[in-house]
Amino acid sequence: MFAFAAGIANTILAQYLALLEIIAAALFVVAFAANLIVFWVMAPHNTASEVFGSFENGAGWSNTGFGMLTAQLSVLYLLIGSDGAAHMSEEIQDAGLNVPRGIWGSYLLGAVTGFVMLVTFCFVFTAEALESPTGFPFIQVYLDTTGSVVRAQALTAVLILLIFFGGANFMASASRQTFAFARDGGLPFSRHIAKVSDRFSVPLVAVFLALAVPVLISLIDLGSTVAFQAAPVIFAGILAFALVYYFAGGYKSYDGPVILVKDQGNWVRTR
Repeated sequence: MFAFAAGIANTILAQYLALLEIIAAALFVVAFAANLIVFWVMAPHNTASEVFGSFENGAGWSNTGFGMLTAQLSVLYLLIGSDGAAHMSEEIQDAGLNVPRGIWGSYLLGAVTGFVMLVTFCFVFTAEALESPTGFPFIQVYLDTTGSVVRAQALTAVLILLIFFGGANFMASASRQTFAFARDGGLPFSRHIAKVSDRFSVPLVAVFLALAVPVLISLIDLGSTVAFQAAPVIFAGILAFALVYYFAGGYKSYDGPVILVKDQGNWVRTR
């Protein structure tokens, strides 16, 4: 559902994408403040020694240090959007100045707010939340903190809405990367993928690919959760496809980087 909603945001509502970004930013500020207030004021707190001085190997790793390093993958989610401005640089005014600002600003904002929220959550988290009947420990923390199902649902709903905005951003970024690589001749059927819609002024085929790929990958989970969680198998498959395509003739069609401009109503490739 999120993928299809993000697809609509990047096609039919593409002209309002900038407005959606502003709404998402405002919602993030409100949600961040609301979560801090709820956790700081209403929740029972662990001691500082428990937060900063105790370590629990709840996942059963044979080595606690390795388990901590593995857990960093989840924390990196706070920073992965910092390069998004670079992917959208062709649609940004004064990109030479604003793109670096966007990258640094996003990185610093994510790092600071993420660290504050992470430490805050450690102060209110309890091991019992892992056994939550909801299947999501953070929802149980909301419920234990507020003492109200309605309040916990409201806080969770805001997070879900922010996830939607994040999905729309990821799809916009992925579709522009796909479009740029296809425009340079680096993908099969590049001419079709790099075509920009005159009606929506977005690369529709690239957007549809950015929609279809995660949907198809997610279908693997219906057959096998283990197969779905194997990041290495998918990576190896993509790498194998790229190598086969390259040596089968892809290296002949690649001609990047190029520039696509709209001239008298038509999109034209130029250097």
